[in-house]
Amino acid sequence: MASGLTRTEQYALIGVVGLIAIGVAFHAWRRQAPEPLAVSAGQGRWEKLGEVDADGRGTIDGAKLDVASPRDYVIDLNAASLTELDRLPGIGPVKARAIIETRDRLGGFKTIEQLDEVKGIGPVTIEKLRPRLKIGTPPRAPSPTPTPDDPKFHQPAGLIE
Repeated sequence: MASGLTRTEQYALIGVVGLIAIGVAFHAWRRQAPEPLAVSAGQGRWEKLGEVDADGRGTIDGAKLDVASPRDYVIDLNAASLTELDRLPGIGPVKARAIIETRDRLGGFKTIEQLDEVKGIGPVTIEKLRPRLKIGTPPRAPSPTPTPDDPKFHQPAGLIE
């Protein structure tokens, strides 16, 4: 080691050099990480373009804006996808999947109250979701295919009614 330094000073010097090396390595690693924001060429500063309140009203570049809030959207329980159901307040991916399974089992919902049959959804949740839900026409079940036990199974295809 360097002459003229005590054992304690040598350990301190090694510690400082080690911390600097860790800092340099961390800085190099951070520079390789992708940027969390999309930055285009020429964009050098943030600029406030407008304001929108929770009700979807506001201004953009001085022009009035009235946008429907996500709270205002109504989804059809009989046509909603897993993603749409997952976005409802208090419904996560597990309950959304359970809603779809119950919908398939019932052949579609006839009333919003039928959500009570879904595990984890009770009257309080139903009342909270009611303004966001509607009941559309349930999807039509395909006509049953004749089975070998059915007398129509053995008839030529043109004669099946």
